[in-house]
Amino acid sequence: MRALLGVTHTRVNGKMALELPAPLEPGLPVQMSAEGHKLWNPYWLKETTDAEDAENAKFIDTVVSTLVANSKAPGAVSLIPAASLEPPYEAIFNAVKGHFTYLCGKYQQTVDPAAKGKGKKKVEDSRHRGQKKTKLARRMGHVSEFEKEHAISGISDFVAFDYMSSKDDGPGLVSKETWAQKAGRYGGCRKTMLEVPRLQWRDEKVSRLYYALDKIAWDAGETSTHGRFHGFQENTDVDKPKCRVPRSMLDEGWIVASGNQNIIVAPEPKGVKLKDIKIEDSELDQEDLAALKEWREWDSEPSQINIDDTNVGEV
Repeated sequence: MRALLGVTHTRVNGKMALELPAPLEPGLPVQMSAEGHKLWNPYWLKETTDAEDAENAKFIDTVVSTLVANSKAPGAVSLIPAASLEPPYEAIFNAVKGHFTYLCGKYQQTVDPAAKGKGKKKVEDSRHRGQKKTKLARRMGHVSEFEKEHAISGISDFVAFDYMSSKDDGPGLVSKETWAQKAGRYGGCRKTMLEVPRLQWRDEKVSRLYYALDKIAWDAGETSTHGRFHGFQENTDVDKPKCRVPRSMLDEGWIVASGNQNIIVAPEPKGVKLKDIKIEDSELDQEDLAALKEWREWDSEPSQINIDDTNVGEV
């Protein structure tokens, strides 16, 4: 496809980038390659005319026919399955069309600030999902050890993807200097530092459980690719959980302070009760213990609002 566009990959800030050609202005001649084939200028934007759609369709068909011809050339080594190289080339067409749609989105990000913002958020969301998956896998991997040590079962009901906090590598609501200063204290020789914002909705009992599972992992020799530190108070995540969670996992102070007395909660797990899981300070890493203490100081102002359990719904 790059050859038909007349472009090559370039490296920008250490990453490979592709500078896509702008749509051809009316009246301008079509450019030709040194080999004598047409260089295409597809219409990348969302709003296109019928004529522009037809031109894009011709481009996609040309890419498909070129791929087939190159794959069937004598001596060619093709990664495309032989069955796909026979008419009607449906698999190749779908792959090319999908990649073309992807490039359209990338082009729109270069000319439309709103599209660029959406693209950036999509990348950030994907990164955060990956971080949460990593934390979940690490903690679930040591549930059985924790249960054996404590002679209990069923704690996996309290360990789920949506209960994990995600991490970020930006200053958030604090200055870059303040963020970098704290990150530097924990970074050591690591190049990338990640802040772990506090989830205010999550009760301390849940965090103690997670940090105990983490310590089992660290003691077993597992390591983290990036350095991490507990987040600033200014960057605390005060939003509601992304899913319904058992009432026992919710911080009582958050429920009152955020006016979420009517939040819909999930049924309590039928196995072990969260309040019955006794975790000693020695089972937690010192940095995690310090963070829990700091959070209690943040929440030290007593609330004068009583919590009425009858206002909390369960599904």
